[in-house]
Amino acid sequence: MSKFQWEIINESIKKVNEDIAYADENMAWVLDGATGLTEKKLTSFESDARWFVNEWDKYLKYNLNDKCKTIRDIVLEGIGIIRDKFYKESGLEYIEEIKRPSASISIVRKNEDIIEYFMLGDCTLLIKDVNNNVTKIKDTSLEKFDNRAISEMLKVRDEKNISWVEARKIINPILIENRLLKNTQDGYWILEFNEEAVNHCIEGKFLDKEIKNLALMSDGFAAIVDTYKYFNEGQLIERLIEFGSEKTYKLIREVEEDDKDILKYPRLKKGDDCTIVFIK
Repeated sequence: MSKFQWEIINESIKKVNEDIAYADENMAWVLDGATGLTEKKLTSFESDARWFVNEWDKYLKYNLNDKCKTIRDIVLEGIGIIRDKFYKESGLEYIEEIKRPSASISIVRKNEDIIEYFMLGDCTLLIKDVNNNVTKIKDTSLEKFDNRAISEMLKVRDEKNISWVEARKIINPILIENRLLKNTQDGYWILEFNEEAVNHCIEGKFLDKEIKNLALMSDGFAAIVDTYKYFNEGQLIERLIEFGSEKTYKLIREVEEDDKDILKYPRLKKGDDCTIVFIK
Protein backbone atom coordinates (compact mmCIF):
# COMPACT_ATOMS: atom_id res chain seq x y z
CA MET A 1 0.00 0.00 0.00
CA SER A 2 1.10 3.54 -0.59
CA LYS A 3 -0.95 6.23 1.10
CA PHE A 4 -4.33 5.01 2.34
CA GLN A 5 -7.32 5.38 0.01
CA TRP A 6 -10.59 4.71 1.78
CA GLU A 7 -14.35 4.50 1.94
CA ILE A 8 -16.30 5.16 5.13
CA ILE A 9 -19.82 4.11 6.01
CA ASN A 10 -21.16 5.24 9.40
CA GLU A 11 -24.92 4.76 9.60
CA SER A 12 -27.57 4.04 12.22
CA ILE A 13 -31.25 3.13 12.33
CA LYS A 14 -31.46 4.64 15.83
CA LYS A 15 -31.97 8.26 16.80
CA VAL A 16 -28.39 8.48 18.07
CA ASN A 17 -25.47 6.88 16.25
CA GLU A 18 -22.90 5.78 18.84
CA ASP A 19 -20.30 4.64 16.29
CA ILE A 20 -17.69 6.96 14.80
CA ALA A 21 -15.02 6.48 12.14
CA TYR A 22 -12.11 8.36 10.61
CA ALA A 23 -9.46 7.84 7.93
CA ASP A 24 -6.72 9.83 6.28
CA GLU A 25 -3.61 8.94 4.29
CA ASN A 26 -1.78 7.44 7.26
CA MET A 27 -4.27 6.26 9.87
CA ALA A 28 -7.82 5.07 10.43
CA TRP A 29 -10.10 3.93 13.24
CA VAL A 30 -13.58 2.75 14.13
CA LEU A 31 -15.15 3.28 17.54
CA ASP A 32 -18.32 1.46 18.61
CA GLY A 33 -19.72 3.17 21.69
CA ALA A 34 -21.98 1.88 24.46
CA THR A 35 -23.81 4.13 26.91
CA GLY A 36 -23.64 3.21 30.58
CA LEU A 37 -26.69 1.76 32.31
CA THR A 38 -27.97 4.95 33.90
CA GLU A 39 -31.40 6.54 34.11
CA LYS A 40 -30.23 9.93 32.85
CA LYS A 41 -27.45 11.29 30.66
CA LEU A 42 -24.31 12.48 32.37
CA THR A 43 -23.11 14.65 29.47
CA SER A 44 -24.54 17.37 27.23
CA PHE A 45 -24.52 15.09 24.15
CA GLU A 46 -27.45 13.07 22.79
CA SER A 47 -25.98 10.11 24.70
CA ASP A 48 -22.93 9.56 26.89
CA ALA A 49 -21.54 7.05 24.41
CA ARG A 50 -21.78 9.65 21.65
CA TRP A 51 -19.82 12.06 23.85
CA PHE A 52 -17.25 9.35 24.57
CA VAL A 53 -16.54 8.32 20.97
CA ASN A 54 -16.51 11.96 19.87
CA GLU A 55 -13.87 12.78 22.48
CA TRP A 56 -11.75 9.79 21.41
CA ASP A 57 -12.09 10.79 17.77
CA LYS A 58 -10.79 14.29 18.55
CA TYR A 59 -8.02 12.95 20.75
CA LEU A 60 -6.76 10.48 18.14
CA LYS A 61 -6.81 13.06 15.36
CA TYR A 62 -4.54 15.24 17.45
CA ASN A 63 -2.23 12.57 18.91
CA LEU A 64 -2.04 9.42 16.77
CA ASN A 65 0.42 10.91 14.28
CA ASP A 66 3.11 11.00 16.97
CA LYS A 67 5.18 8.09 15.62
CA CYS A 68 7.59 8.36 18.56
CA LYS A 69 4.87 6.74 20.66
CA THR A 70 3.23 3.37 20.24
CA ILE A 71 -0.51 3.24 19.64
CA ARG A 72 -0.81 1.48 23.00
CA ASP A 73 0.91 4.37 24.82
CA ILE A 74 -1.22 6.96 23.03
CA VAL A 75 -4.42 5.12 24.00
CA LEU A 76 -3.17 4.70 27.57
CA GLU A 77 -2.56 8.43 27.92
CA GLY A 78 -5.93 9.14 26.33
CA ILE A 79 -7.82 7.09 28.92
CA GLY A 80 -6.71 9.40 31.73
CA ILE A 81 -7.34 12.57 29.72
CA ILE A 82 -10.84 11.55 28.61
CA ARG A 83 -11.73 10.19 32.06
CA ASP A 84 -10.90 13.58 33.58
CA LYS A 85 -12.94 15.35 30.89
CA PHE A 86 -15.92 13.06 31.56
CA TYR A 87 -15.93 13.76 35.28
CA LYS A 88 -15.68 17.48 34.58
CA GLU A 89 -18.51 17.25 32.02
CA SER A 90 -20.73 15.28 34.40
CA GLY A 91 -20.00 17.44 37.43
CA LEU A 92 -19.56 14.32 39.56
CA GLU A 93 -16.56 13.15 41.56
CA TYR A 94 -17.24 9.43 41.10
CA ILE A 95 -19.40 7.40 38.70
CA GLU A 96 -20.12 3.69 39.13
CA GLU A 97 -18.49 1.61 36.44
CA ILE A 98 -21.80 0.29 35.15
CA LYS A 99 -22.92 3.88 34.45
CA ARG A 100 -19.78 4.85 32.49
CA PRO A 101 -19.73 4.89 28.70
CA SER A 102 -17.35 2.57 26.88
CA ALA A 103 -16.35 1.63 23.35
CA SER A 104 -14.77 -1.04 21.23
CA ILE A 105 -11.98 0.32 19.05
CA SER A 106 -9.95 -0.72 16.03
CA ILE A 107 -6.98 1.43 14.91
CA VAL A 108 -4.49 1.12 12.05
CA ARG A 109 -1.53 3.42 11.44
CA LYS A 110 1.17 3.64 8.77
CA ASN A 111 4.61 4.04 10.31
CA GLU A 112 7.24 4.19 7.56
CA ASP A 113 7.28 0.71 5.97
CA ILE A 114 4.92 -1.00 8.41
CA ILE A 115 1.23 -0.90 9.27
CA GLU A 116 0.47 -1.12 12.98
CA TYR A 117 -2.86 -2.14 14.48
CA PHE A 118 -4.48 -1.91 17.90
CA MET A 119 -7.77 -3.56 18.96
CA LEU A 120 -9.78 -3.42 22.16
CA GLY A 121 -13.30 -4.78 22.39
CA ASP A 122 -15.21 -6.57 19.64
CA CYS A 123 -14.55 -4.49 16.53
CA THR A 124 -13.21 -6.49 13.57
CA LEU A 125 -10.13 -5.96 11.41
CA LEU A 126 -9.81 -7.84 8.11
CA ILE A 127 -6.45 -7.84 6.34
CA LYS A 128 -6.02 -8.99 2.74
CA ASP A 129 -2.41 -9.58 1.75
CA VAL A 130 -0.70 -9.61 -1.64
CA ASN A 131 -1.23 -13.37 -1.84
CA ASN A 132 -4.99 -12.81 -1.47
CA ASN A 133 -5.09 -14.41 1.98
CA VAL A 134 -7.54 -12.74 4.38
CA THR A 135 -6.76 -12.60 8.09
CA LYS A 136 -9.44 -11.78 10.66
CA ILE A 137 -8.48 -10.09 13.91
CA LYS A 138 -11.14 -9.82 16.61
CA ASP A 139 -11.51 -10.34 20.35
CA THR A 140 -14.34 -12.85 20.68
CA SER A 141 -14.50 -12.91 24.50
CA LEU A 142 -17.76 -10.93 24.56
CA GLU A 143 -19.54 -13.43 22.30
CA LYS A 144 -20.21 -16.06 24.97
CA PHE A 145 -21.96 -13.48 27.15
CA ASP A 146 -24.05 -12.18 24.26
CA ASN A 147 -24.91 -15.73 23.22
CA ARG A 148 -26.17 -16.55 26.71
CA ALA A 149 -28.43 -13.51 26.66
CA ILE A 150 -29.69 -14.26 23.14
CA SER A 151 -30.44 -17.86 24.04
CA GLU A 152 -32.43 -16.84 27.11
CA MET A 153 -34.29 -14.13 25.19
CA LEU A 154 -35.42 -16.57 22.50
CA LYS A 155 -36.37 -19.14 25.13
CA VAL A 156 -38.55 -16.60 26.95
CA ARG A 157 -40.09 -15.44 23.67
CA ASP A 158 -41.07 -18.96 22.64
CA GLU A 159 -42.28 -20.11 26.07
CA LYS A 160 -44.42 -17.03 26.67
CA ASN A 161 -45.41 -16.56 23.02
CA ILE A 162 -44.40 -12.90 23.09
CA SER A 163 -42.36 -10.66 20.79
CA TRP A 164 -38.57 -10.58 20.97
CA VAL A 165 -38.86 -6.94 22.10
CA GLU A 166 -40.91 -7.96 25.15
CA ALA A 167 -38.61 -10.92 25.82
CA ARG A 168 -35.55 -8.70 25.78
CA LYS A 169 -37.04 -6.56 28.55
CA ILE A 170 -37.53 -9.69 30.67
CA ILE A 171 -33.91 -10.82 30.27
CA ASN A 172 -32.52 -7.35 31.05
CA PRO A 173 -30.99 -8.62 34.35
CA ILE A 174 -28.71 -10.87 32.27
CA LEU A 175 -27.60 -7.88 30.21
CA ILE A 176 -26.79 -6.04 33.44
CA GLU A 177 -24.81 -9.04 34.71
CA ASN A 178 -22.85 -9.05 31.46
CA ARG A 179 -22.12 -5.33 31.69
CA LEU A 180 -20.78 -5.83 35.22
CA LEU A 181 -18.13 -8.14 33.71
CA LYS A 182 -16.67 -5.25 31.72
CA ASN A 183 -12.91 -4.94 32.26
CA THR A 184 -12.64 -7.91 34.62
CA GLN A 185 -10.54 -11.08 34.38
CA ASP A 186 -13.64 -13.26 34.12
CA GLY A 187 -15.32 -10.99 31.60
CA TYR A 188 -14.15 -8.91 28.65
CA TRP A 189 -11.90 -5.91 28.06
CA ILE A 190 -13.01 -2.70 26.42
CA LEU A 191 -12.05 0.98 26.12
CA GLU A 192 -13.35 2.87 29.14
CA PHE A 193 -11.67 4.58 32.13
CA ASN A 194 -9.62 1.58 33.29
CA GLU A 195 -5.99 1.68 32.14
CA GLU A 196 -5.60 -2.05 32.85
CA ALA A 197 -7.72 -2.78 29.77
CA VAL A 198 -4.86 -1.65 27.52
CA ASN A 199 -2.80 -4.60 28.78
CA HIS A 200 -5.41 -6.89 27.22
CA CYS A 201 -5.48 -5.30 23.78
CA ILE A 202 -4.70 -7.11 20.54
CA GLU A 203 -1.86 -5.37 18.73
CA GLY A 204 0.63 -6.13 15.98
CA LYS A 205 2.10 -4.99 12.70
CA PHE A 206 2.51 -5.98 9.07
CA LEU A 207 4.90 -4.90 6.35
CA ASP A 208 3.17 -2.23 4.31
CA LYS A 209 4.23 -3.86 1.02
CA GLU A 210 2.46 -7.12 1.99
CA ILE A 211 -1.02 -5.56 2.40
CA LYS A 212 -3.63 -4.95 -0.31
CA ASN A 213 -6.78 -4.12 1.67
CA LEU A 214 -7.90 -3.41 5.22
CA ALA A 215 -11.43 -3.37 6.61
CA LEU A 216 -12.13 -1.94 10.08
CA MET A 217 -15.69 -2.68 11.19
CA SER A 218 -18.01 -2.24 14.13
CA ASP A 219 -19.95 -5.37 15.04
CA GLY A 220 -22.99 -3.94 13.27
CA PHE A 221 -21.22 -4.13 9.91
CA ALA A 222 -19.32 -7.34 10.70
CA ALA A 223 -22.70 -8.99 11.37
CA ILE A 224 -22.95 -9.76 7.64
CA VAL A 225 -20.21 -12.34 8.30
CA ASP A 226 -20.50 -13.16 12.00
CA THR A 227 -24.28 -13.27 12.53
CA TYR A 228 -25.97 -13.50 9.14
CA LYS A 229 -23.16 -15.58 7.57
CA TYR A 230 -24.06 -14.11 4.20
CA PHE A 231 -20.36 -14.08 3.24
CA ASN A 232 -17.15 -15.40 4.68
CA GLU A 233 -14.36 -12.90 5.32
CA GLY A 234 -12.72 -13.35 1.92
CA GLN A 235 -16.04 -13.00 0.09
CA LEU A 236 -16.82 -9.82 2.02
CA ILE A 237 -13.54 -8.23 0.94
CA GLU A 238 -14.27 -9.15 -2.69
CA ARG A 239 -17.77 -7.73 -2.36
CA LEU A 240 -16.36 -4.47 -1.00
CA ILE A 241 -13.84 -4.26 -3.85
CA GLU A 242 -16.42 -4.95 -6.56
CA PHE A 243 -19.54 -3.20 -5.26
CA GLY A 244 -18.28 -0.84 -2.56
CA SER A 245 -19.18 -0.21 1.06
CA GLU A 246 -22.47 1.62 0.41
CA LYS A 247 -24.10 -1.27 -1.48
CA THR A 248 -22.83 -3.73 1.12
CA TYR A 249 -24.34 -1.59 3.90
CA LYS A 250 -27.69 -1.59 2.08
CA LEU A 251 -27.52 -5.37 1.81
CA ILE A 252 -27.02 -5.64 5.58
CA ARG A 253 -30.14 -3.57 6.21
CA GLU A 254 -32.12 -5.66 3.71
CA VAL A 255 -31.11 -8.87 5.50
CA GLU A 256 -32.14 -7.36 8.84
CA GLU A 257 -35.47 -6.08 7.54
CA ASP A 258 -36.25 -9.49 6.05
CA ASP A 259 -35.71 -10.98 9.53
CA LYS A 260 -37.14 -8.14 11.60
CA ASP A 261 -38.88 -10.61 13.91
CA ILE A 262 -35.53 -12.32 14.65
CA LEU A 263 -36.63 -15.77 13.55
CA LYS A 264 -33.72 -16.69 11.27
CA TYR A 265 -30.73 -14.90 12.79
CA PRO A 266 -30.59 -14.90 16.62
CA ARG A 267 -29.47 -11.51 17.95
CA LEU A 268 -30.33 -8.95 20.63
CA LYS A 269 -31.66 -6.23 18.32
CA LYS A 270 -32.99 -5.87 14.80
CA GLY A 271 -29.92 -3.95 13.66
CA ASP A 272 -27.01 -2.08 15.17
CA ASP A 273 -25.03 1.03 14.31
CA CYS A 274 -23.15 0.03 11.18
CA THR A 275 -19.63 1.31 10.46
CA ILE A 276 -16.74 0.41 8.20
CA VAL A 277 -13.50 1.98 7.04
CA PHE A 278 -12.45 0.09 3.91
CA ILE A 279 -8.90 0.85 2.82
CA LYS A 280 -8.03 0.11 -0.80
